[in-house]
Amino acid sequence: MEATIASPPPVSAPRPVSVMGAGEEIADIEELKQFHTPRPRDKGDHNYHEHNNLTDHYTFAKAVIDGCRVNSINIDAISFKVDKVQDVKLPLVVNGVRLMGHRITKVANRFFLIARINNPELQVADDVETFIVARNSHDKRVPMELAIGNRVIICSNLMFGGDIHVKSKNTRFGFTHFHTRMQELFTEYNESVGQVRADIEFFKGTNITEAIGHQFIGHNSGSGEYVQPGRTHRVHEMWMRPEHRHYYQTYPFNDFPEERLREFSKQENPPVSPEENWTLWRLLNAYTYVHRGDLAIDKETNEPYLEGHKQFETRTNQTALKLKKEYTSKLWGKLKSAKYYADWYFTSDPKDIKIAL
Repeated sequence: MEATIASPPPVSAPRPVSVMGAGEEIADIEELKQFHTPRPRDKGDHNYHEHNNLTDHYTFAKAVIDGCRVNSINIDAISFKVDKVQDVKLPLVVNGVRLMGHRITKVANRFFLIARINNPELQVADDVETFIVARNSHDKRVPMELAIGNRVIICSNLMFGGDIHVKSKNTRFGFTHFHTRMQELFTEYNESVGQVRADIEFFKGTNITEAIGHQFIGHNSGSGEYVQPGRTHRVHEMWMRPEHRHYYQTYPFNDFPEERLREFSKQENPPVSPEENWTLWRLLNAYTYVHRGDLAIDKETNEPYLEGHKQFETRTNQTALKLKKEYTSKLWGKLKSAKYYADWYFTSDPKDIKIAL
C-alpha cells in the first residue's frame, strides 16, 4: 500500500511595509550605494555638515539591521526610502589627481527605514504589530534616529516617533554614539514590553458601559489633557462608531471572513447583529483615532479613499506628534487607575500611573 504524502501548505509572504509620504522607494539595500555622501571638499552652495565623517545611508541601514541581528530581533519585512534627492557637481578627480571639469552625482539628503519585527516575546498584543523605524540626513535637518514600538510614525514630512527612541547628532563621532544608544534602546524596550503587554491585556479585559465611556469623555472635555477641547465631539463619535469597528464587536459565530465583518460594521442594519464590546481598550483608541486625524475623503465617492489609491489612509487634522505622545501617556495612566479607583471615570485627580512613550 502506497503512502500518500500531502503537499505542504503554501507559505505566505510577509505583508510588505512602506514608509509614508513623498520620496523614492528603494527595494534593495545595495541601491543605497549609488548616492554620494557629502564632504567639505565638495564645495558648492550646500547646507551639509562641515566634518568629513558623515555616515552614508548604506552604512547606517546596515548598522540598524546588524543591531537587530545581534539582539536576536527578527525582521520579516523592511522598506527604505530616500527624499530630497538632488544632482550635484563634484570636482573631477582621477587617481587622486584633480582634473579640469566636473562630474554629476546624486545626493539623497534624507533617508528613512521601516522594518516590522515578528518576535513573539516583543509583541505587546496579538493584534498590535511592532516596528523599528530609523532615519538619517545629510542636510542638517534631522539627527540620526532610531525608534522601536507599536505606535510609530516616520515619513518625509519629518514626523517621527515610537514607544522608545534615541537620537544621535551627525557630529564627527555621532555614529559611534548611535551604536551605543541603539543597544540601550533595544535593552530598554525588551525590559518594558512585558508591562505594556500586561496593561493592554487589562484594557482589553476590562468591560465598562457605553454610558460610562461618554461620561468620562464629557467630564474631561475641558481639561485639554487627553485631546484638544474642540475635538471632544469626535472622541464621542469614535467611542460609538470607531474605525475598524468589527475589532470591537463579537458576532454570534466566528466563521465570517474579515471582509464580511468590515461590511457588516458599516451597515445600519446588518444581517447578523453583533454585540458591542465596551472596554477600556476601545475607550483608549477612541482618543487615539482622533489624534491620528480624519481620513481624507474622496470627492467623487464622498467616502475615504479605497486601498490601492495613492491617498489611501491619508489623514487631515492630525495632532502634533509631541502633543499626541503627551496625551497618550496621560490617558494611559488615567485608564490604568481603574484598577484602584471605582470612580476613575468622573474624578479629576486620580493617582496617574504614566508610561514612557
